[in-house]
Amino acid sequence: MAGLSHGIPTVTTQGFLSEPIWAQTGCVALAPAADASAFLQATESLLGDPAARARLGDRAREVYADHFTLERTVEVLLKT
Repeated sequence: MAGLSHGIPTVTTQGFLSEPIWAQTGCVALAPAADASAFLQATESLLGDPAARARLGDRAREVYADHFTLERTVEVLLKT
């Protein structure tokens, strides 16, 4: 979460237990969990594309603000 809040472009894996939010929001670059080659390719692609890193970082900040801030967490908890 800290990476999202600071707008750090992040590559991570996606498996059958991954939360849908990661694929739906586009706030992280995803690679299949068992595919090291795809992970490496996604990482190298981001390293070579400053504009893509900036877009991913901006989106990460937005998703963090919309879903994970303390204020948002309290809001959701109070509704339950």
